[in-house]
Amino acid sequence: MSKRPIAALAFLLTARAAVAACPCEVEGMTLSDEEMAACNGQVTMIRAIQSRYSRSGMAVPPGEIDSYKRSLKTCVDRQRQQAQQHAQMKDAVEKQRVAAAKYAEQARAAQAEKEAARAEEQREFDRLTEERSKADLERQRDPKIMSIAASAQLCWAMDERAEALKAIAEEQRYAKRAGVVNLSSLQTSKTDLREAEESIASNKAIMKKQKWAALSCKDPLVVSVKKCLPADVLDVRQKADPDDLCQTEKIQAFLRLVNL
Repeated sequence: MSKRPIAALAFLLTARAAVAACPCEVEGMTLSDEEMAACNGQVTMIRAIQSRYSRSGMAVPPGEIDSYKRSLKTCVDRQRQQAQQHAQMKDAVEKQRVAAAKYAEQARAAQAEKEAARAEEQREFDRLTEERSKADLERQRDPKIMSIAASAQLCWAMDERAEALKAIAEEQRYAKRAGVVNLSSLQTSKTDLREAEESIASNKAIMKKQKWAALSCKDPLVVSVKKCLPADVLDVRQKADPDDLCQTEKIQAFLRLVNL
């Protein structure tokens, strides 16, 4: 075996081992470990040519290694561009991770805030409900208030009875003139009459038992409560319409008593 291949192989092994000692200076460029490893072929050829001429004491002829230099520069530029792209991508991924973590934290904070608000709303609802229940319980113990509520119900039932009797009388009057009875309409009126009379009897019995006074159906407060009996009872969280008589707290208190 000739000495030249052995020397070339030894130089090649030495050049590869030198990669670990980078950054390295090659043709005016400082290469990192990664760049030396990626462009090791060009670096090895340049150094091999330089070493060959150095041993002979001659300078490297112009153009001898220009193609390798250009190839090395192209390789290094490519590696640095890839490294820059990789760094940008890594930075973008990190920014996305940070943004996602921040969004998740904001979402958790917002959820916690909503849950706290709901809990506070529920506590306030429970407090208002308890206060209302206590106030209504006190009203139940007041005979004057219960007399008004019961009288309004009694007067309502009496109005219903009057309307049913009027409807029955009109149907009978038209039947005499036309000779035909609307049995369906008559049956509905009879049902309304029966329910009204049962309600009157029930209200009177309760009022007698509780010793509640029956107030006049013309009493202003009785009239107002009677008028509002079909109205809804507001939830403690609902805001009352100040222009609606039936939504005032005074009338609502009576409606709650009636709907117990």
